[in-house]
Amino acid sequence: FNGLTKNLMALSEKYCRNRMVFVLEGGYDPVALRDNIEAVLAAFSGRMDFHDHFGKGPDVHVEVDALIEKVRQLHHF
Repeated sequence: FNGLTKNLMALSEKYCRNRMVFVLEGGYDPVALRDNIEAVLAAFSGRMDFHDHFGKGPDVHVEVDALIEKVRQLHHF
């Protein structure tokens, strides 16, 4: 969530004058929810330290261009 927030911040700076809205939507795992909120707030404040009880996720890069093209064709746009 920290990296995702940083990416969104860069996009908001480029496209919408740094305006962003985040909405908290409940959660099923209180520890994960707390960690994710803290990661988002750390990104906003420029902090590099935040709790991550579950560790770094797998470094998986999925190629989605073909899937996106298929969806575009199916929806005729």
